[in-house]
Amino acid sequence: MANTIRQLDTVFVNLINDLMTLERQPLQRLTQRRDEIQVQKAVYNDLRNLLEDFQNAVKGLNSSYPLYAMTEGRAVKVSNTTGNATVLTASAGASAAPGTYEISDITLARQHRVFSSRQEYTNQALNLTGSFYLGGAATASVSGATGGAVTAFGTSAVESGLTELGTDSYAVETRQDGLGGWQFRVVNRAGEAVTVKKTDGSGTTSEWQSIPVGGVFDTGRGLTITFGSDPQMYTEASRSGGAALANYTARGALIEVNAGDTLIDVVTRINRAAYAEGNRVSASIIDRQLVLTNERSGQNYLLQASDSNGGILQSLGLVDGTGNFLNQQMPTDASMKVNGLLVTRSGNRGLSDIIHGLTIDLAPDAEGKSATLEVTSDVSAARKAIEDMLGKYNKLMDYLSAKVTNLKQTDGTYKRGALAGDYSIVTLRMELARQFGAAVTNSGAFGMLGEVGISLDDSFKASISDACIDQ
Repeated sequence: MANTIRQLDTVFVNLINDLMTLERQPLQRLTQRRDEIQVQKAVYNDLRNLLEDFQNAVKGLNSSYPLYAMTEGRAVKVSNTTGNATVLTASAGASAAPGTYEISDITLARQHRVFSSRQEYTNQALNLTGSFYLGGAATASVSGATGGAVTAFGTSAVESGLTELGTDSYAVETRQDGLGGWQFRVVNRAGEAVTVKKTDGSGTTSEWQSIPVGGVFDTGRGLTITFGSDPQMYTEASRSGGAALANYTARGALIEVNAGDTLIDVVTRINRAAYAEGNRVSASIIDRQLVLTNERSGQNYLLQASDSNGGILQSLGLVDGTGNFLNQQMPTDASMKVNGLLVTRSGNRGLSDIIHGLTIDLAPDAEGKSATLEVTSDVSAARKAIEDMLGKYNKLMDYLSAKVTNLKQTDGTYKRGALAGDYSIVTLRMELARQFGAAVTNSGAFGMLGEVGISLDDSFKASISDACIDQ
């Protein structure tokens, strides 16, 4: 009887299991379909990313795109340097004319540097009390000649958030805007347009802006400009001719010295002070001497220092009783010959107005040396943009092909592609290949990619087929 019951139990168990298997089949099919949909979703996400990458690569070849990459660049090579010296480095913009430039007889620009007398100690109290101005005068001042549209100059407080103009000569250039109006900008001795407040009060600018007729314009940086009230009397003027010139002296940083301060304390205070633009003074100690160095180089940029009270500078041996420096290295301009033509500049770096389109930096070892600059056409950026586009296209096409194809496995069976049978994807692949080889109408000399050395093979893979693209 027990055996019979066990047999019945087995029969019922098997029957129940079979019923459960049948009941689970819809769930299994739903689970399988869910998995398939999740795979397809992942594939569509990947496809979207690949399409976006390809689209961005194509944009770089569109001349209306801000990051257009097909412009011809320039490469710069420095050769024939004296000995193993660096002499100079250079970079070129697209406007630089290809050619060879011989740079010779280089003299480096130097900063104005002054030295104190040698102190007994650097870390013991100087027993000096007082203050002095550095990097400017006790008060700002301006003098100059009017002209163009300017009738007067003046000084004012520096606006919060702005830096005072440095001690320099500033020209107010004027021009007509083409619509009958007048514009101006402020240019320093080096020919650089300086940033001033906008006349409409909306911020600052170094660009040309409308003249506020018949009023006092505050640059916000210590200098005021008065414009005439009659535009009929205005004239176009530039730094080289006719412009009003303002010789501006900035206010210096006030350095306080207490009896317990050491030479190290004075150096720290000088280096932490706030200065007008370009007027910064750096301090150091060499062989127990205080060394002051002007930020700007060039013979026109002299370090300014004056005692306020207590005779600190005189006590340190920096100035004599009349305020003149006792020991100093005078500033000099940089000079060089470029293809035999002598040029001078106040600095050694960022020399962007010597050879049009080139920016030159003189190396510290350039004194008395020479070098050759060779500027050539450079299409490497354009080629890279084309290769990037082709790579993105091929990656996209390979992905589409893999997802719509049924692949044969090693056991002889076939694995269905995740998007096999999806007609829209098949159509997309064919349309991409068709568009790649299609002709277009435009104003240029070429209408097909094949005409510029780019072709498709039988598997729709794109490549550069014409070696002339390297030229």
